[in-house]
Amino acid sequence: MEDKKVCHQCRGKSENFMRCKNLKKQKQCKLKFCKRCLLNRYGLKIEEVGLLDDWKCPKCRDKCNCSVCLTKKGYKPTGKLIRATKSEGYDSVSQMLDTKGDEILKSVAPIHDDDDDDDDITIAALLLNDKETSSNGQEKRKVSPEGFRKEKKTKKNESPSKENYIDFKQQI
Repeated sequence: MEDKKVCHQCRGKSENFMRCKNLKKQKQCKLKFCKRCLLNRYGLKIEEVGLLDDWKCPKCRDKCNCSVCLTKKGYKPTGKLIRATKSEGYDSVSQMLDTKGDEILKSVAPIHDDDDDDDDITIAALLLNDKETSSNGQEKRKVSPEGFRKEKKTKKNESPSKENYIDFKQQI
């Protein structure tokens, strides 16, 4: 049985993964992506990618949309965008970001080192809650970013509990 490896995108352990074949300074890139992330986030089938001798991972192509890479570029993480992606008619998150990237990434203010507010709203939350009608055809009200559930900051040793959440939707 093959060892489980950690996926660069979701940081989950998987036996079914693809390792980047790009050479950096005469050494192979060490990043691995699991089957689910390759399909949902980049629209790539692991079986097809495995046949390529020169496959470069999204990070080596500067197309990585994981939370760590987006944060390094100054953007907030996208969150779980797959539902919003499918509802918009795209095959993968990467395809949607390629098409609407600037619009989506700019819809959430870039992160700054001095940014110490509580507005930790992901792009996925904005997209999923910016609909005028629900999937069953009933109208629903647009929710502003202030209407999202936010976690109150906790002390270092204090674990989050139900009391540590503010649900602004109930206040509307």
